Amino acid sequence: MDKELEDRRNHAKNENEKAMLDAIRERWKPNDNPKKIIEDFEKLKTDNPEQLMRELLKSRNAYGKSIYSDAEIDSLFADKSEGSFYKKMENDVTSQVLRRGILEKGLTKEDVISIENAQWSRKVAEQAFEKNNEAQEYIKKLLVKR
Repeated sequence: MDKELEDRRNHAKNENEKAMLDAIRERWKPNDNPKKIIEDFEKLKTDNPEQLMRELLKSRNAYGKSIYSDAEIDSLFADKSEGSFYKKMENDVTSQVLRRGILEKGLTKEDVISIENAQWSRKVAEQAFEKNNEAQEYIKKLLVKR
């Protein structure tokens, strides 16, 4: 995931995307803070990813360690159409949280149901799991048991 994140950052088209990707990398460094990953995973199951995205941007800005203001974030998030900064970063953030959360704590039947029922989940969950056949099979087994 970290190599993928680095590649994604190297191909980012603007400094705001790079700032978000840097914030993701810093927040969920491998083996650095498993509690934070699990916390964010639990939060994501019950909430829209926008709040987590705001937290990430408030941790830095495109020009260093300064913080994005609420007005700057509102401006970046104003366009939520397909292909916008918001949609691209929503996919990156949720994908990273889901995959890291699954690797850190696994999935329970309740996790699967929560993710399935979350408004953001359909498209993003498909993207997050399409690269992990083992996770796909595990989820299929859980859903069949329902």
